[in-house]
Amino acid sequence: MRFDYLEPESIEETLAMLGQYNGKSKIMAGGTDVMLQIRNKAIKPEYVIDITRIPGLDYITFDDQQGLRLGVLTTIRALENIC
Repeated sequence: MRFDYLEPESIEETLAMLGQYNGKSKIMAGGTDVMLQIRNKAIKPEYVIDITRIPGLDYITFDDQQGLRLGVLTTIRALENIC
Protein backbone atom coordinates (compact mmCIF):
# COMPACT_ATOMS: atom_id res chain seq x y z
CA MET A 1 0.00 0.00 0.00
CA ARG A 2 1.36 3.37 -1.00
CA PHE A 3 0.56 6.58 0.85
CA ASP A 4 1.96 10.06 1.25
CA TYR A 5 3.62 10.62 4.62
CA LEU A 6 3.04 14.10 6.09
CA GLU A 7 4.65 15.70 9.16
CA PRO A 8 2.83 18.83 10.30
CA GLU A 9 4.50 20.98 12.94
CA SER A 10 1.38 22.50 14.50
CA ILE A 11 -2.20 21.65 15.37
CA GLU A 12 -3.38 24.25 12.85
CA GLU A 13 -1.34 22.63 10.07
CA THR A 14 -2.74 19.22 11.05
CA LEU A 15 -6.31 20.49 10.92
CA ALA A 16 -5.69 22.03 7.51
CA MET A 17 -4.35 18.69 6.22
CA LEU A 18 -7.32 16.81 7.67
CA GLY A 19 -9.66 19.23 5.92
CA GLN A 20 -7.77 19.02 2.65
CA TYR A 21 -7.58 15.21 2.66
CA ASN A 22 -11.04 14.66 4.13
CA GLY A 23 -11.66 10.94 4.57
CA LYS A 24 -8.43 9.99 2.79
CA SER A 25 -6.03 10.34 5.73
CA LYS A 26 -5.15 8.76 9.06
CA ILE A 27 -3.40 10.38 11.99
CA MET A 28 -0.37 8.60 13.39
CA ALA A 29 0.96 9.29 16.89
CA GLY A 30 3.68 6.72 17.36
CA GLY A 31 2.52 4.56 14.54
CA THR A 32 2.34 1.01 15.77
CA ASP A 33 -1.43 0.59 15.47
CA VAL A 34 -1.78 2.53 12.21
CA MET A 35 1.09 0.71 10.50
CA LEU A 36 -0.27 -2.68 11.55
CA GLN A 37 -3.68 -1.80 10.17
CA ILE A 38 -2.10 -0.70 6.88
CA ARG A 39 0.02 -3.86 6.64
CA ASN A 40 -3.04 -6.02 7.37
CA LYS A 41 -4.99 -4.07 4.75
CA ALA A 42 -7.61 -3.11 7.33
CA ILE A 43 -7.22 0.54 6.27
CA LYS A 44 -5.99 2.08 3.02
CA PRO A 45 -5.24 5.75 3.64
CA GLU A 46 -3.89 7.91 0.82
CA TYR A 47 -2.17 10.10 3.43
CA VAL A 48 -0.66 9.36 6.83
CA ILE A 49 -0.34 12.44 9.05
CA ASP A 50 2.34 11.94 11.71
CA ILE A 51 1.73 14.33 14.62
CA THR A 52 4.79 13.36 16.70
CA ARG A 53 6.64 16.60 15.80
CA ILE A 54 3.94 18.85 17.24
CA PRO A 55 5.15 20.33 20.53
CA GLY A 56 3.01 20.35 23.66
CA LEU A 57 0.94 17.22 23.01
CA ASP A 58 2.73 15.13 25.64
CA TYR A 59 1.30 16.70 28.78
CA ILE A 60 0.05 15.21 32.04
CA THR A 61 -2.05 17.51 34.22
CA PHE A 62 -4.45 17.17 37.11
CA ASP A 63 -6.80 19.59 38.82
CA ASP A 64 -9.93 19.20 40.91
CA GLN A 65 -12.29 20.54 38.23
CA GLN A 66 -11.03 18.74 35.09
CA GLY A 67 -9.36 15.76 36.74
CA LEU A 68 -6.51 13.91 35.04
CA ARG A 69 -5.71 15.00 31.49
CA LEU A 70 -3.24 13.31 29.17
CA GLY A 71 -1.97 14.67 25.88
CA VAL A 72 -2.21 12.41 22.84
CA LEU A 73 1.57 11.99 22.74
CA THR A 74 1.97 11.11 26.42
CA THR A 75 4.01 7.93 26.73
CA ILE A 76 3.53 5.07 29.14
CA ARG A 77 7.06 5.80 30.38
CA ALA A 78 6.04 9.36 31.30
CA LEU A 79 3.10 7.99 33.27
CA GLU A 80 5.39 5.54 35.07
CA ASN A 81 7.70 8.36 36.07
CA ILE A 82 5.01 10.37 37.89
CA CYS A 83 4.08 7.51 40.23
